[in-house]
Amino acid sequence: MNSGSGPYLVKRKLVSSIMFSIIVMSLVLVAVNSTLAEACFDPTDKGSIEVVLNKPSIVYDLSILDGMTGIVKVEYLWGETAYLYRSHVDERVVVIVSLQRLFPEESAGKYIGVRVESPITYLNETAVRYEASIELRNESIDFETIRGIASDFGWHVDIGNEGGYIRGYLCKTIDDVNATIYMASAHNNTVMANVIVEGYSMEAFNEVNALLSQIFNKDISLEFREHGGNASVPVPEVGGERLREALEYELKWLRELGVISGLDDHDISRIMEVAGPGLAGWNSRIVYYKGEWTPYYMIDGAMLLRVSGCGWDYPLEEIPSEPPSTSGSPVGESTQPQVLGELEKIALPVGIALIVALIVGIVVRRM
Repeated sequence: MNSGSGPYLVKRKLVSSIMFSIIVMSLVLVAVNSTLAEACFDPTDKGSIEVVLNKPSIVYDLSILDGMTGIVKVEYLWGETAYLYRSHVDERVVVIVSLQRLFPEESAGKYIGVRVESPITYLNETAVRYEASIELRNESIDFETIRGIASDFGWHVDIGNEGGYIRGYLCKTIDDVNATIYMASAHNNTVMANVIVEGYSMEAFNEVNALLSQIFNKDISLEFREHGGNASVPVPEVGGERLREALEYELKWLRELGVISGLDDHDISRIMEVAGPGLAGWNSRIVYYKGEWTPYYMIDGAMLLRVSGCGWDYPLEEIPSEPPSTSGSPVGESTQPQVLGELEKIALPVGIALIVALIVGIVVRRM
């Protein structure tokens, strides 16, 4: 591995939020076509934070990263490139700098995205989940009502109206467990809801019942049944707070380097208020929308992908073990020491010349 000669190309299939920027228009994306379809999820997203800097005032210059020691330039489909390096905060964390699109902003071009990613360890555990279901007849309810009530409860909503029938799901993390409600309506005004809670949590059970009770305007109390089995559980090696520190540092470092311009301290503070592990990948990356930094799935008209297999495919050994360094000043420090260094280079020969002139002057005066 030659990490001292600057970036080199690694031709590789990369299926991630970056790749989706290119191929998304070729996919047939139906908002909801099955109550059991999975959202775009990659296990590494659980240990990652990703932000797309689509604020109008922000510009970028990725060419600055070319030729820098410690950075790998990765080429994937159709000549698109991304830059990978080790974080200055924690060398276990990989930083991915790429260009991404946002939809429905189809004509807006590409924006720079920054992702910090922890290694993932898989542990074999006995996974226990709790399921419940309900079927309600003679219910006339529209998906906008469901969307509005669920959003008020803080649930993510991926639901739509297909030919007059409701199809979709609602999801939220409650008390550190994931809860998902799959909903579908039939032609005879029958609405079915299947609920999965990935762990025991009375708080989650109660909120599901409260949400459904408000949606259907009647008292609903589901009976949750326990289901168990062995599962391989992804566990990030780097904690959430450390990942947040890495994201904040790398955003400032890229700004000081000149890769990012127009990103002020206020923007970074607002991003950090939102940032947390799991806010990564196409559906959940942080974006700028209506003056706020928010997960992509919260914006109006977000094109949410509901496919599997959206993970990066790159070997860690191809990324230099040390973070990149530059002659620039560290993040948050003044550039004044650099200026003084340049003055010292000039002052030394000038000082020598003055001393020589002084000696010559004294000698001439004595002659």
